[in-house]
Amino acid sequence: MLASSLVDTSALWKIVAAGFAGGAGVVIAFGLVLLGTSRLGEARNGGAAARSGYVLLVVICGAFCVAALIVGFVAMTKK
Repeated sequence: MLASSLVDTSALWKIVAAGFAGGAGVVIAFGLVLLGTSRLGEARNGGAAARSGYVLLVVICGAFCVAALIVGFVAMTKK
């Protein structure tokens, strides 16, 4: 363990885990936004319950993507 006194491995693993979770989470949420948008277009002739479910999916996942973007900008400006 040559660099163990120089590198805080506990903090490093936390950063790696947060980056992976944030990156994968945003990709999944954006994919769900696209899925909900396409299904909403197909459900135009369907019932209101189906449309409202897809609208809710798009709104929640879209809000998560926007929140992740804002958190990223704030984190970059605080450095």
